[in-house]
Amino acid sequence: MSNYLDNIEVQLPEYNFFQQLDINDKFLYLTEIYELESKKNSDINIAENLETFFEDLTELQQYDVFNNSGSDINKVDVLLDNENIVLESNSLSAVRHIKNRFIDDGYIVIREPEIEKMFKKKKITRYLRVYRIIGRVFHLCYN
Repeated sequence: MSNYLDNIEVQLPEYNFFQQLDINDKFLYLTEIYELESKKNSDINIAENLETFFEDLTELQQYDVFNNSGSDINKVDVLLDNENIVLESNSLSAVRHIKNRFIDDGYIVIREPEIEKMFKKKKITRYLRVYRIIGRVFHLCYN
């Protein structure tokens, strides 16, 4: 056990993060680091694990596409990252409703029709909207 603990290096940002955790989270954090370090030196076949992961992932995606395939008209698929929001649905009103919810939460967005054209061939649902996040403010209050 001491060999694994001796190999663990903690950088300053990680240490600051650790100091902010409560006692239970600190314990979980240390056990995760220990587990990662112990698995690093073991004979794990990474290629096999990745292959299994991607097989499971494609099975889940196929299940979602083939079994649901627009049966719920109000279903909206949302993809959110640091720069963009992608909304996809069979209902335009549902897409607009979700976009308005993001605006209510303080996101300042602009529609990107050029990026939408890139997704046009591969979209599954009827409506696809891509919005670029310009900024974020405190949520809007209608009072």
